Amino acid sequence: MALCEAPPLMDQKRLKSTREDRKNLAIALSGFANAEGGLIVWGIVGRRNQGEEVDCAIECKPIQNVDRALTDITSASAAATSPLPDGVQTRAIRETETTGYLLTIVPATDGQPRMAKHGVDQYFKRTGDRFAKMEHYEIADMFGRRQRPKLGLQLELRRGGISGFARGDRQCSIRILVALENVGRHVARFPLLGLQPPRGFGRRRLFGREFGLKHLLRREGESGFVLAGGVDDVVHPGTQLDVIEFEHGYPENDAFADVVFAYYVAADGLPRIDDEQVVRGTEIEALVKKAFAERGAS
Repeated sequence: MALCEAPPLMDQKRLKSTREDRKNLAIALSGFANAEGGLIVWGIVGRRNQGEEVDCAIECKPIQNVDRALTDITSASAAATSPLPDGVQTRAIRETETTGYLLTIVPATDGQPRMAKHGVDQYFKRTGDRFAKMEHYEIADMFGRRQRPKLGLQLELRRGGISGFARGDRQCSIRILVALENVGRHVARFPLLGLQPPRGFGRRRLFGREFGLKHLLRREGESGFVLAGGVDDVVHPGTQLDVIEFEHGYPENDAFADVVFAYYVAADGLPRIDDEQVVRGTEIEALVKKAFAERGAS
């Protein structure tokens, strides 16, 4: 494992004693969760070097019983902060069957701040390469922060019918249903979806209507569709809202390239997020081949 300067979202820890490790864990989980999230590396000695005053990893100290350490850190994480940490994961990186290192992945909190427990009882925040106690105004600001949903795009691949038997140019219809998915814990209100449809795909009516969101802000063109929800269009946590469906006909011996959907999403209180989703050509090929095989056997 290479030794290097520690970036702001990474902290190195050497396992020492159970009591000290629990305090270190509590401070790190609180500090990273209250900032932008981060990564804790266990089994590395890190300190500020002389002269440059840079926080560096200076020595590897593999954990001798990595399975036991993994159990201890995982157990301690469950009570390291108040409220309980959300989405924290610890994984082992092995050097041998029994020795290695641990990585603790800490997501940023999407709500109220996390207080470090295990005897610390303070709020921390990652600032540069250190954990600093939070000021009163910072804590108050986080308690007053509006909680946000987490929106993403969900694609569902569907098979339509086979056409063109009389003309000799048989094609299998493949449909891709596009939905907004809320993987957060808070309701997404007034959702917005900007979508660039893939080349060659036509739009289908969605359950007898044009779109799953009320307002069409821009029709298909070089910039694609922009769809917005009204006051009644909400995406509850753990659910999805069907928005639009596309269709394309594939011959049996098509090249079956990947289908890419470039998109952005936003909602009330949720800033715009740009991303893309891909439907693999191998998935489409398998569906088309199966359709032709079933039609040939009937």
